[in-house]
Amino acid sequence: MKLFIATFLLTLSLNSFADCYESLTQNYSRDSFAYQLAEEDVDLELERGSINFARAAVAALEAKLSCGMDAKAWHTNQSANCQDVVPGVALSRVYYVEKAYGYFLVSVDMLENINIVFNRFD
Repeated sequence: MKLFIATFLLTLSLNSFADCYESLTQNYSRDSFAYQLAEEDVDLELERGSINFARAAVAALEAKLSCGMDAKAWHTNQSANCQDVVPGVALSRVYYVEKAYGYFLVSVDMLENINIVFNRFD
């Protein structure tokens, strides 16, 4: 019985993975796609300009695309890094957040928008 339940849960999480991947790639028609969220869509207690903020922005996008279960299931595969495109200019900071199905480039503009570009892995 435990094996059946484990198999069922694994199948369910893989199905969720496929649904999220389908949403992110616009029904498998795009290799990359740009999304925009409002800063208020992310936990307001997180420090802006932090890797945790970028990870939370990706999780908020996944939730918006109904990938909630997938966001939790694949969260452990998430590595992240950030860098100023122009050294010393904080407004040029871009975050790289990697997930099991692709990577996201996250930046925040001066109008309190979060710009997220999803790129699938080949």
